[in-house]
Amino acid sequence: MNNGKIMFGRTEQRLKHCKGMAPISDRIYKYIRKARTYYKKDGSIYSDMYKIHRKAGGGTKGINAIFDNVEIDIWEVVFSTGDFDYDCSFIELLEDWWIDKTDSRNPTIGYNIQKGSAGSHQGIHKGHKIKIEMSILESLLTNGYPQKLIAKYFNVPRELIFRRIKEYWPDTNRNYYEALKKFLKPTLEKYIKQGYNVKQIAEFFPSLKRENGVQRATVYRWFKWIWGTRNFKQVQRSYLKEIVRSLILEGLNIPDMIEDNRLQLSKYQIMDIVKLSWGSMEMARIELRTPILINCYIRQYSNEMIIKILGLPGKDSLIWITDACLGITPNQARNFYRKGILRNFDSFYCILPNNYYD
Repeated sequence: MNNGKIMFGRTEQRLKHCKGMAPISDRIYKYIRKARTYYKKDGSIYSDMYKIHRKAGGGTKGINAIFDNVEIDIWEVVFSTGDFDYDCSFIELLEDWWIDKTDSRNPTIGYNIQKGSAGSHQGIHKGHKIKIEMSILESLLTNGYPQKLIAKYFNVPRELIFRRIKEYWPDTNRNYYEALKKFLKPTLEKYIKQGYNVKQIAEFFPSLKRENGVQRATVYRWFKWIWGTRNFKQVQRSYLKEIVRSLILEGLNIPDMIEDNRLQLSKYQIMDIVKLSWGSMEMARIELRTPILINCYIRQYSNEMIIKILGLPGKDSLIWITDACLGITPNQARNFYRKGILRNFDSFYCILPNNYYD
């Protein structure tokens, strides 16, 4: 204060927040309120504030006069390490060091009465910022870590994990299961597309009680949350159908698909997908190649070019596929489209990407 006396104190604030958990202005207002009761303690901060307040006429003028007589300096800034107990001990020792160095507990020099250990701290539930890195938390969720394991990993209460989830991803509304759904889905999709079954997928995810991963029931629950069904085969088929479709369009047969590293499925699994999706491999080829074949004849591509595009082994295959898809020979198809008869059947047009034939 302007009378030359000093006082050391601490205030704990949230990082990047202008208003802390215990702003300095709040501390001063607290002293002003107490001055009405303890003003008779001569030489105390309460007594001196009371005198300034009365001299200025009381009320708002008196409060403003107190602030005019107070000079605030920041002597140390300490950032949280994430260890609450360590941070509390360190800041108390630091406050004690300054109190002892300046002898501010001497009534003729300062206003400090107690040492730095006096008074409470803003605990982890009241703003102490424990370091939970967003990228690490996302990685744990992506790998299906349960709530207890995540809390154990960071050594914090689960409630704090929920608060960080809400802070980092507001759309989850601090809901662990919504966050799990958000990040776990891509991981599950990867394993599904690679052809793993439920037992194999379960072994990829850590468990508190099992060395060989989570229970299959846990995986089925994830499927229910994410896709609305526990039917693994139904979900798997929806993903694998697209992969099988692309392989059929490339001209691969079932033995070729088994050897292809994009699928880790057996012959019977592939046949099951083909049968449920198209009825047979022959029907699959017809259904998938018909729009491409029509587009090739519309553009008047040569037989050689069509064979290359469809991945056919030779001219005989082109004759067969044209007959199966259109019911006519390649020459008849080319003449049919050259004469413009197809203009009356716009529904047959199939627009393909510009780079499809590159």
